[in-house]
Formats: sequence, C-alpha cells, structure tokens
Amino acid sequence: MALLFIGSAIAAIVIGGVAHFGEAIASEEVLFSLRMSVVTSTISTVLCLLLALPTAYALSHVDMPFKRVAEVLMELTLSLPYILLGFALLLIFSSPFGKALRECGFAVVFEPTGIVFAQLIVNLPFAIRMVRTAFADVNPRMEFVAKTLGAMPFDVFRTIIVPQCRNSIISTFVLTWARGMGEFGATLMLVGVTRMKTETLPGSIYLSISTGNNDIAMATAMIMLLLSAATLVISNVLNRPASASRVAAATGSNSGRVKAGGGRRMRFRESRLVQRVFSRRSSEWIQGNAPGSVSVEELVVNRGSFKLHVGELAIKPREVFAILGSTGSGKTVLMESIAGAFPLSEGRILLDGKDVETLPVQQRHLGIVYQDYALFSHMSVYDNIAYGLRMNGCAASEVHERVGEMLELFGISHIADRYPGVISGGESQRVALARALVLKPGIMLMDEPFSALDPATKKRMYETFRRIHERFDCTIVLVTHDFNEAQTLADRVGIVIDGRLRVVRPAKDLFENESDKDVRFFLGME
Repeated sequence: MALLFIGSAIAAIVIGGVAHFGEAIASEEVLFSLRMSVVTSTISTVLCLLLALPTAYALSHVDMPFKRVAEVLMELTLSLPYILLGFALLLIFSSPFGKALRECGFAVVFEPTGIVFAQLIVNLPFAIRMVRTAFADVNPRMEFVAKTLGAMPFDVFRTIIVPQCRNSIISTFVLTWARGMGEFGATLMLVGVTRMKTETLPGSIYLSISTGNNDIAMATAMIMLLLSAATLVISNVLNRPASASRVAAATGSNSGRVKAGGGRRMRFRESRLVQRVFSRRSSEWIQGNAPGSVSVEELVVNRGSFKLHVGELAIKPREVFAILGSTGSGKTVLMESIAGAFPLSEGRILLDGKDVETLPVQQRHLGIVYQDYALFSHMSVYDNIAYGLRMNGCAASEVHERVGEMLELFGISHIADRYPGVISGGESQRVALARALVLKPGIMLMDEPFSALDPATKKRMYETFRRIHERFDCTIVLVTHDFNEAQTLADRVGIVIDGRLRVVRPAKDLFENESDKDVRFFLGME
C-alpha cells in the first residue's frame, strides 16, 4: 500500500511535468535555480566530507573526553526540524560575530553563501553517521596488522580504512549531494527565497506555487525527480568493483608484474634462489636480527568483563611456544597483549629485555597471522605482501625483488594479481605468512592458523610451519586449542584456563601427571 501511494505521487509529478518540461528548461529562472542548487550542493557536500572523515574516525577509533556528548549532539541535530537548524544559524550570523564577518566581506544571511551553510548544518550529522558506521565496520585486525607492518596511524587511515570504506564514502557523497539539492527548511529560514538571487530548485517550486504557476512547479519538481534518479544510478555504477584489477582477480588472470611460477602445489618451495636469499643475514634483507625473547611479569589485562592474569612467563629466543586453551579462555588476549593491541592494566611485558610500554607496535619487530588471516581485501596478493616494505620506505626495485622472492618461496606466484576474496584458504594462509615474514620479524604470533583448513591441507601446512621456523630463525608463539597440534609443533606449551595461565611444560610432557584439577579436566585426564 505504501509503495502504491509513493508510486502514485511520483506518477502524478511525471504526468504533470512532462507537458511543461520544455517550457521549464527554457526558463531563465528555472535554469538559475538549477545552477544555484548544483553549485551550492556540490560545495556543501565537499565540505561535509572533509569534516565528516576526521570526525567519524575520531568517534569510531579514538577514546577522547566528551565523546558521548558529541554523539548525543550529533543524534540531536539529526532529529531536529530543519527550520530550527536554520533558525540557529540565523541567530549565529545575526550576532555581533556575524556582523563582523559581513563587514569583512563575508555575508551569509540572505546571501547565496548562506545556502551552503544551511545545507552543511543539515547534512553534516548525516554524513558523519554514515561514514562512522562504515569505519566501525572495518575489521580492526586489518588495522592492527598494518601497524605491525610499520604503518603509522595516518598510514592506516589512508591505506586501510578509507579504501575499505570506498563504496560507503561514495554513497555518502552522492546521498549528501542529493539531500543538499532538496534542502529547503533551513535555507528558507537563513536566506529566504529571493528570485534570481537565493533561489534554489525547491525555492523555485515554492515561488511558482505561490504565484499560481502550478505547471512550472510540476515541471521543476520533475527536474528534481530526474536528478534524484540520476544520483541513484551513479551511486550503483560507482559502487560496482569493475576495475581491471578486480576483473583480473575474478578471472584469475596475471598481468605479468610477477612472473608466474611454482605451479599450484602446496609444498614449501626450495629453489637455489630461495636458498641464496634466506642464507643472507645482511641489513639489505633483514629488518633486524633481534633474538626474539618474551618475558611476562604479573600481567593483568582487562577486556570488558574479561580479565587475563599471567603471573610469570618466559619464552626463549627462537623457540616455538604454544598457548593452549579452549575458546574464550584468553589465549588470544595474551597473544595480542604481547603484540600491543591494547594497554596493560598491571604488570609488564618485555621483548628482548625492552618494556613494551615504551615500544610502539611499529617498533616491536613482530609479525602476526590471525585465524581469519586479516588480508587487505582491497589489495592484490602482491600488494598485501609489499605493504610492510612500502611502509618501511623500501625502494620500488627492492620491493619488487623481495615480494617476488616471497611469492616463489611460498609457491603463490600464480596468484600474485588476485584478490583475497577469490583465493583458497590455504593460499590465504600462505599470503598472510608471506606478508608477515617479508620483514623478517624476530617474533611470529599465530592465532589458530590451521583451524580453518581441511586435514590434508593442514598436514602440508604443518610442514610449511617447520620450514618457516627453520629458515627464518624466529620465535613463534602459536595460539591453538588443538592438543595434537601443540604437541606436534611446539617446544613448550602454556595452558590458559578461565583467563589464567595455569601451567607451562614441555610439549612432549603435555599429558604427564598434573595436580591442577582444572588442567586435568581440560586435557581429558579425568
């Protein structure tokens, strides 16, 4: 019924407007109002986006004072009648402040400039809400991985957050522009409707009806209807991932940036080139050669209602240490605490003897691979692996060489130009490993890296895991809930139960006699 009602209203505008459409287009007044609407709406929309992007980022990513007050103010502004917002602007620009601006040559009240301000105050809260929602939906693990690869906060914003939200930002721009074209209440209060001066399309309709010229009013309304339809079409076209690179991703074609090689085998590649490259220990390849020790002392981390407590833990350089526990036990929180994902409530963590409180994530010299891999979905496989090198200022030729070597090493050269959305789980894992290891980190953190793989692929990736540890000579912290996995891959195992590290022991002794009742129950020993 509602759709029928709306459709009838639109049909009435179209039927009434078609007969006088040519007359309206030929009218100097209608063309003036069209130009005024287009120009003012474009300017106000650009200003909206320039203000909305940093504001939305602050509201979604920054803990700041009065954040809740800002959120309430934004929601209140969205709910207020537009004529009231226009009245508020009128009070501001009629004040001594506004009069001072007028004396300086910046007039707003009853001037075309005021139309921009009226559209801005109406649309800015809308734009902020749309962009904020988009920013909040970005996988936070992507952002954190980018930091571990050397990206500073602004780098994360421009290379990860904004590209991930490209479609939403485009939609916000188009919808904000369309809303500006149709804004009337705030404009009427601040600048009025002066013929051929502050006359926008809605104002033109208003004046035509006021003078009894309903035919021209109907035709002008039809122009607005056509513009709205055009914005809808443009939004849909722009939101389609139709770039050549994405077409290549979907079809599996390779542009030749990296010569395909290695076939589609899952095994760890062993070539003379790989042996030569990874036998090097020069600064040209290795970001650093830190031993990779981890020490945890009386650690307390609060995450909402969850609390993690680790009394003492020492992970030796170049050892494989498994953090074992059930889902929700706190094992991932421990791993992310080492990485620097959130502040510590109590205690301290030392990486190679350095307190992490003084070490930004970008300087901790670690790599991280999540269960979902957190690949940058807007980047090709090549660009995912190259990301850390670029963030660390490597020359283009060096980036090309290093990425090519990693692609060959992991047998993924044939998917270099594909995007994460069209590659397999095993391939995704190898891309995530290559991305983290290209900087030769001292510590590798791996969160359930094999849980989503089928048994055959998992078995092959276990072998890859061992080769990685051997070749890259790094400390590996492996988060898992799989007893067999811990015993098979790790040197030692730490068991986390209900947010506490209960026991640390050699992996081969995992099922030895244990006095802790909870540990015995977790291991299935009783």
